Amino acid sequence: GAFADVLGFFPGALVSGQMYHFRLEVKSPQGVGWSEITAKILQAPVGGIFDVVPRSGFAADTEFVLSAVGWVDDPENFPLRYQFSYILDAAGPVYDNSEVPMGVTNELRYNIRMPNIKQPQQQTLMLLSVDNFYDCRAQRSIVVDLFEAPDRAASQVVIKAMIENMVATQDFEKTIELNVVMSSLLLPPSVTPGRRQTIESLGDNDEMRAFLLTSLHSSMEKVVMLQNETFMMANAVQSVASDKINTTSQKAAGGVA
Repeated sequence: GAFADVLGFFPGALVSGQMYHFRLEVKSPQGVGWSEITAKILQAPVGGIFDVVPRSGFAADTEFVLSAVGWVDDPENFPLRYQFSYILDAAGPVYDNSEVPMGVTNELRYNIRMPNIKQPQQQTLMLLSVDNFYDCRAQRSIVVDLFEAPDRAASQVVIKAMIENMVATQDFEKTIELNVVMSSLLLPPSVTPGRRQTIESLGDNDEMRAFLLTSLHSSMEKVVMLQNETFMMANAVQSVASDKINTTSQKAAGGVA
């Protein structure tokens, strides 16, 4: 049939792995001109399994293990790249930054602790994207039940020690990830008098925020960030710094950003 100068197809209209032959004819009073091309529709990775263990746990405290097993593709499409990510509130509104990446890796397994939540329980969506050399992508998702951290003060002690270890071992992505978790455990400095005792039991939030910003700065000095790592860093800084913290921390955040 006759078309404009651009031919497009709806997603799924062409079958992956199949060869298609296209012919273009241009007619004029002087005759007919034509050109042909044969193209193979590349196939995304297939056959794999995505799993999350456990399927429920506590924010900040439970270490979820995400795994990708059995993904295959044509040898010419290797290597495969795996990206794990999550949407903290699966039932909430979806924004451009709702999906939080955990980094691109060649590994088939990833351990993560989730940020604290603002309600006793909610569902969190864990995601896996598998890309081949030509950026053909397969995606899977699993919903887990996430419960609010039962003891924020105890969780802070554990996460702070983990951050110090990640900075010492120069594990950039884990430092970012744990900064987001720790930030979620900090209550805003501006609180009602009735919550003063709770705040005192959690320690000096502003001091902890300064520690987090320093750890981010130390990690950032040792790496050249890729695109998705830049997003991860921006998300971490935003989670630590806000207009509710004092001037000292705001200046420190400006130095990191």
